[in-house]
Amino acid sequence: IYVLGDVMKNIRFSTERLNIADMQFSDCDYAAKEWGNEISGKYMCDPFYKNGEELRDILKDELENSEKWTDDFYFSVFKKENDEIIGTACAFEVEKSKKIWGIGYSIKLTEWNKGYGAELVNGLCKFLKLHNAEIINTLIAKENISSLKICFKNGFEIFKETEFIKSGTDIKYSAYELRKKL
Repeated sequence: IYVLGDVMKNIRFSTERLNIADMQFSDCDYAAKEWGNEISGKYMCDPFYKNGEELRDILKDELENSEKWTDDFYFSVFKKENDEIIGTACAFEVEKSKKIWGIGYSIKLTEWNKGYGAELVNGLCKFLKLHNAEIINTLIAKENISSLKICFKNGFEIFKETEFIKSGTDIKYSAYELRKKL
């Protein structure tokens, strides 16, 4: 447990420039705004949330019980230098018997092209290795060149071509399922 700003946060792991903490109810306003942004939220599987209250209602049970998380994690990402929230991430067990975990992440639009995405994905991989992951999986829209570059830089490879529909919409993306063996 660590104090970020004026709020107690459970930091799960850190990287050189980032603290990755359990998402709190207070972080939902940021997350809904970023995920609902037509640029930064464009390629996410999540729907465009209206506001933080909607997201708090959806994640209520998970966020109230973060101390019990073992196979499904919701994170907020903070810059160490000033405790500013600049992203979100998730990690979830996909297939226990094969030790396959999935990840998702976002970085605030104003912080793009500063290496935070690559640093976050690298940290997620290290975190999941500690949770006995052997394979990490992620789904990236083919149009999302920046995120593909981040994952390739971190050792992910194309596992298969697929597609997904952005939740709550009829928007369909051609995508790659990427995998990394640890």
